[in-house]
Amino acid sequence: KKSSAYICFCLPEGKIISVDGVNDVLGMEGCVFFDNTGLEIGKYIGPMCNKTDRLGPIIVQSANKQTIDSTIGEIQQRLRVAIQSHDGKTRSIIW
Repeated sequence: KKSSAYICFCLPEGKIISVDGVNDVLGMEGCVFFDNTGLEIGKYIGPMCNKTDRLGPIIVQSANKQTIDSTIGEIQQRLRVAIQSHDGKTRSIIW
């Protein structure tokens, strides 16, 4: 028996100025898929209108829910995307 889950994330409106941790996430035990399409430096992210604006998914799989939860927490720590908003502030991923 195995457990699995998928997570998506959103980015605030603005321009992507840095992306870190993608290879870390791709190489993690338990990460079976990560659609990192759209995580490109310089790309403009528009306002989120509905759930179709989410990025990902990241699919994780493990022997039990506790390990899944731990893996998701690790992904949320490792994946870092910085966005420069219109007001000049730097913002990050919305989980």
